[in-house]
Amino acid sequence: MSKRISYPDDNNKPRRKSTKKSVMKKGLLFYVLDFIKAIKKFFKNLVYADVLGDPKKKIVLVYSVIIVILAIFVTTITNKNSYGIYIGDDLAVSIPYDKAVTFEEVYGNIITGLENKEGTKIQLSENVSMKRENAGRKSIVKDVDKALLEVSSKLTYKIEAAQIYVADEYIATVKTEQIANGILDKLAKRFITNDSADVTYEFVEKVEFRKIFVTESELATENNVYDTLSSDYEVSDIYTVQSGDTLSSIAVKMNISLEELLALNSDINVNSVIRIGQNLNIISRRPNLSIRTTETVSRTEPIPFTQETRENANEGTSYNVKSQNGKDGEMEVIEKIIKVNGILQGTEIAETKIITEAVPEIYEVGTRG
Repeated sequence: MSKRISYPDDNNKPRRKSTKKSVMKKGLLFYVLDFIKAIKKFFKNLVYADVLGDPKKKIVLVYSVIIVILAIFVTTITNKNSYGIYIGDDLAVSIPYDKAVTFEEVYGNIITGLENKEGTKIQLSENVSMKRENAGRKSIVKDVDKALLEVSSKLTYKIEAAQIYVADEYIATVKTEQIANGILDKLAKRFITNDSADVTYEFVEKVEFRKIFVTESELATENNVYDTLSSDYEVSDIYTVQSGDTLSSIAVKMNISLEELLALNSDINVNSVIRIGQNLNIISRRPNLSIRTTETVSRTEPIPFTQETRENANEGTSYNVKSQNGKDGEMEVIEKIIKVNGILQGTEIAETKIITEAVPEIYEVGTRG
């Protein structure tokens, strides 16, 4: 009859029954302590097995310890508890792992946040990526919205802006088309003096907006763009002499001095006689942007009455009597007044409406011979 070998941790004490309720009450610390006790038990058994000369049991215990250590190591390196959000090759922030979170969602939230901030589309300068990895608990930012704001603050980007072109010539770049339209509207209102009138405006030159991605430093201020568009510039031009022109009157008409006119035309002097159709070199000033305004106004005008003659066969030829007094009518005239940069270019009648008809003045004349 073999004798049972007793080990230090092998006793006949009744074991506690483990229930789900008791397991749930255990904290993390209790599980760690239980794990440490299990390790100690393995090593104690290993020592006793060596003392008692049981090599088989010793081998089993050694392998058990190795397996436990390997399990701990594998669990540690494979427990990826976070997502690392990278800007280029640099870690920007770590957020908690959530299998429902996708990179597309995270990236989209970053872009949307920046576009809402800028009020226009943006183009990132760096590459943004997201990797699942293992991170220290203290380094993980649990508030995802806060984490994405932190990422956004580290990014550099260009914004979609509007380049202003006048007659295919580049003027400036502003942040949005809304800002550009606001500047143009402000320019046009310089020539709208009657707020109650029906006034429309258009630009003489072709105005065009072209989209482009630029950095904030490449944007012009609204005041600078307004000053540029409201200023004028000098251009070389040709003036054709008309009937009644003199050198002095041409200088006044073109807003230059007589000396400037003579300097531009070396073949004439102050005493020269100019002829109709002769071309002269001049310098004229042109605005960077001309505004044509059309003001629609309404006025009333009288409709003159007419005279009519009606024959009366019962009366002699000397008979000529007014049978009805004439009365002017009234009509509404809708007129368009066209100006360029505030200077009258012409008017045109858009519509007429009769308010009251004119009453003719009627005379009866005798026709009996």
